[in-house]
Amino acid sequence: AARTGGGEVGGFGGGTQVFDLPSIEEQREAPVMKVEDAMRRDRDLVVQKDLTVSEAVALIESEGSPALLVEIRYGQWAWIDERSARLAESEGKGEHQIHDALRLRSVIKTHPDVPLDQALRNLGRYPLMPVTSRVNSSFIVGTLQLADVHCAYGINADAGPELHEGEAPGQA
Repeated sequence: AARTGGGEVGGFGGGTQVFDLPSIEEQREAPVMKVEDAMRRDRDLVVQKDLTVSEAVALIESEGSPALLVEIRYGQWAWIDERSARLAESEGKGEHQIHDALRLRSVIKTHPDVPLDQALRNLGRYPLMPVTSRVNSSFIVGTLQLADVHCAYGINADAGPELHEGEAPGQA
């Protein structure tokens, strides 16, 4: 967390804000966040390939997720996105099974002990990733998506950073 010196942020009363960034020692002492610190520890976003498109859309809406993981077979997953599911439903494919009506996109898996920043690099390509056991990589122990990472770092996507009266963004 950045410490602030005296004064005000430029543009808020004309003063200048001084920020002291963490020292190298403080950065080294900070614990490295792992996937397990951010992942969802449930299977709510994991569905079977025989789910209907309408059921997938309903689940996406109820979970507020941009995508779902589809279990192709034990230990193998793909993902579908909200936009494609809604489009298929609007085209009258609501009762079709998702494996017939939608393109199932491949996804890579991650593990709970992987550094969160490493997994974050993959979330640019995959909106949702399965988190699997190191002992049995076919067994899913949770899921990870960008919103989970934001939450782990204290970022609330809906509200933005919480500011106290008289405090400027970035001020601790």
